Parts: sequence; C-alpha cells; structure tokens
Amino acid sequence: MIERNLATHLAQLARWYPVVTLTGPRQSGKTTLCKSLFPDKAYRNFGQGDVREFARRDPRGFIDDVADGAVLDEVQHAPELLGYLQVEVDERPAVGRFILTGSQQFGLAGAVSQSLAGRSGMATLLPPSLQELRRFEGAGAADAALQRRLLYGGDTRVDREGVQCLPWHAVGELGTV
Repeated sequence: MIERNLATHLAQLARWYPVVTLTGPRQSGKTTLCKSLFPDKAYRNFGQGDVREFARRDPRGFIDDVADGAVLDEVQHAPELLGYLQVEVDERPAVGRFILTGSQQFGLAGAVSQSLAGRSGMATLLPPSLQELRRFEGAGAADAALQRRLLYGGDTRVDREGVQCLPWHAVGELGTV
C-alpha cells in the first residue's frame, strides 16, 4: 500500500470529530486508506444493494448495527442516512465513530454540510502524488511511474495491478468501441 500524505490529517480529524468524511475521485484509494487507518471498525459498503436497502428500509436498525462506529463506504448511495447519523452523534458524540467515504465530491459534501455541520471533519483524497509514488516505488522507479501517470491518468489499478490500457492518443486510431 502507498503511504498517503493525508493519513496523519485523517487520523487527527478522527480525534476531533464524531464523523470524518473523505471524498475524492473514484480509484484514488479512499477505501484502502480508511480500512488501513481504522482496521478495528466495522465496514459497510453502500455500493452493495443489500447494505443500501437495509439502511433505507430500517435506518435506525442499521445505525444500531454499527453503533460502536464503522467505515461507511460510498455513502453517496444512501444520503437519507445522514439525518439519522446526525441524531445518533448528537446523542452519543464520541469522536471518530463514523468514517464516511464517497466519490461524488460536490453532492456528498453538500449533503454532509447540511446534515452533519459541525459534526464532521472533511478531507479530500486525490490520486497518489509523485512524492507518495516515490515512497512506494523507490526513487529509481519514480520517473517511470510519473510517465505512466501522465500517459494513463491516476487510476490506481494501472499502478497496483498492472492493468494494461492504451494511451489516449492510440484510442483515436482504433475508433470507437
């Protein structure tokens, strides 16, 4: 795993606020970072239909199920839960209880700022920087990593799993898929 510059700040927010909200583009490493920083917390992913349906059908039961705290991933899929979280953290304001992640920065940030104003610390995680890549890959490989990042973009699957993709200029030569 890439050691992320934001990790220290995110951990600090969890010592100050009952809720921490981490936004950022898809595949920037939000889930990986939160699972590594908060390994003892329950994990629920609202990208899974049954989890999302449980939260919508029985929001109080869902919150009771994770009353000790949890990483709630892709929370933009269940925005109606935020009002229930507000009541929960008002009644039990222990810091660092809930870690929320979401890809839709503007929609999620707006929903959180309305429902959880003053209760949530906010942070944004971008794809790994060159400094972070150097720590991960070693200084010798950083130039190659930068070239891949400039050519293919910041998708962590390209870096982590070696997924093969075409440079943007080759796509036009192939035509539309």
